[in-house]
Amino acid sequence: MRSLVWIGLVVVAAACEEVVSLERALSSFEVQILDPVGTPERRCILPGTPTVAVDLSGCPTYERDASGSTVLRLRPRDDRPGGFTARAIDEKGELLETFNGLATVKVVPGSVESAFQRIEFKDGVTDGPQDVSFRSAFGDTFLWVLDDVPPRLGADLPLGMNAQCGFDTENVCAPFNLACVNTKPVVGDDARGLAYCTTGCATTDECPEGYFCAEDAQVYDDSGTDTSSGVCVRKKPTFSTGVAGPIHLVEPTLADVSRSESMISSPFEENFIEIRHGKLVVTAVRIDGFYVTDVCPELGKAGAPPDADCSAEDLARAPEFNHLFVFTFGRPTTNPRGDESEDLGSRELLAGDRIRNLSGPMSEFNGLTEMNFPEWEVIFEESPYPTPAAADLHNKVALVFPSLMDRGQACFEANVDPNIPVLLDCDFAMERLEGARVSARVEKTNPVPPGSSEADNLERYGQWPVTINTGRKQRTFQLITRENIPFFNPRKISDRAIGQTVTGNLRQVAFDDRSEPIWIIEPRDQSDCTWCVSP
Repeated sequence: MRSLVWIGLVVVAAACEEVVSLERALSSFEVQILDPVGTPERRCILPGTPTVAVDLSGCPTYERDASGSTVLRLRPRDDRPGGFTARAIDEKGELLETFNGLATVKVVPGSVESAFQRIEFKDGVTDGPQDVSFRSAFGDTFLWVLDDVPPRLGADLPLGMNAQCGFDTENVCAPFNLACVNTKPVVGDDARGLAYCTTGCATTDECPEGYFCAEDAQVYDDSGTDTSSGVCVRKKPTFSTGVAGPIHLVEPTLADVSRSESMISSPFEENFIEIRHGKLVVTAVRIDGFYVTDVCPELGKAGAPPDADCSAEDLARAPEFNHLFVFTFGRPTTNPRGDESEDLGSRELLAGDRIRNLSGPMSEFNGLTEMNFPEWEVIFEESPYPTPAAADLHNKVALVFPSLMDRGQACFEANVDPNIPVLLDCDFAMERLEGARVSARVEKTNPVPPGSSEADNLERYGQWPVTINTGRKQRTFQLITRENIPFFNPRKISDRAIGQTVTGNLRQVAFDDRSEPIWIIEPRDQSDCTWCVSP
């Protein structure tokens, strides 16, 4: 009898079973690049690289933007497939037709032209091939599509009102009983900020069915004041992604990482860079780093034969944007990893050392392009432990480029690219030699009176002013001698310096593009400034 009762219960339970299907959700994106992307054997040049005499037939499109800078572009074309497409995919790997809204496009490594590049999905797909322009890409570059559009930027707002409403000047929100909500603070003369049709809320109960209240959204009034109210949105971003690529670009050379269109930024800032091409020579060593120059940049260009070597013309030329300061936090050695292997050897890095495989994250420190947390290898042509006499001779081997005055490099408009207006600035013309060893003639000495800003700079940074003729005009440079010529007292400098030559590595301090930079020459030792002797 007890068995029959149990059988009855099982039958009843089976009859009450209900099958519930889970709601389909976005899992990923399927992204396809339609442009040619190069090959590992035939890589495409970097955005911003001169395209003269380079075959680009197997690469995406290279175009100049409004500022004259070269960007790489994936776009639909009449003569060949181009651009990219994307499809929303659910957890089963099938097309998710219910996905409608915006997604973000990113390039890694690199940056897209628009800070918030968006593409729109309808019924799970993009409306044909999409267009994207990007810069600062290098090596194997990947295109990402990401579902991360935050509510305050207008993603999936009620009734699909994704367009800006301009504070309801056309009364576009009223028919839907919605308000024109400003989700970006007003800046300058931009009275509209970034506004969308939606409705404010304090809790989800105040939103239409199927929506929730994004209470942490930032909403601003007409004056730009944060009202700290929420807005009703359809969904939270899932952060689902899709990746396509790679686009095969060349690895950057030292000139690529130094070249910039601004005095206060680097094209590869915050990117980890490996410089594996060219012939890198240490030109000066500091207590916290060293300067390096690629004396043969032709070795790193796209299409250069693998067995190429420097020509006499390459070695004699003063390359532009071809110098870099490497910040090591302490005096650099030939064994940066601190490897205890005896066959590596270890000594202080010296001017004239050749290095390879220089790598590290790039940064811009007050206008100076530099590499941080670096690693490198020293090419030992002989013993890693030179004798004291050999070390002294080795320390004198350095590359000194022609005088700033002789070439007019500091202010010579003919030396710059007329297609980029900012390059016509005289200070920016000198940016091309940042980090290089240069020479210049002193036209006038400048006093360092007690209590002056010059005295303060001398006490703090060990730098003091002299006037130098740069070919077009005279201007004040700062010399730093405290570290490398410690027994010289600039306060006692006399007119004997006038007409004398000073040699050193060129660096700058610049806080923004609007202010005039402070240019600094850093002699390596007394041989670079023979008159730097206290009486």
